[in-house]
Amino acid sequence: MPIDVHAHYVPPQLIAAIKPAVIVAEKTQTGNLLDKAATENVRRQVARLKNSPPVVQKRYAGKKIDIVGGMYDLATGKIALV
Repeated sequence: MPIDVHAHYVPPQLIAAIKPAVIVAEKTQTGNLLDKAATENVRRQVARLKNSPPVVQKRYAGKKIDIVGGMYDLATGKIALV
């Protein structure tokens, strides 16, 4: 099911930020597009954080911190790691 971005105002910066994840999600034939795009976006943000400014990257590379992503389910209150 296509996501109707015209149903509500969505800032162009937000569309540009999520679009790559939506494109990847559209290539899979199963599951809900919104869920797949959100999960792909989490994966991309985790990768981005791992290569972020030196203060974070240095601690991640030195195994002082870890960076993980998750999806929060409002209905259950549970977090699923991605």
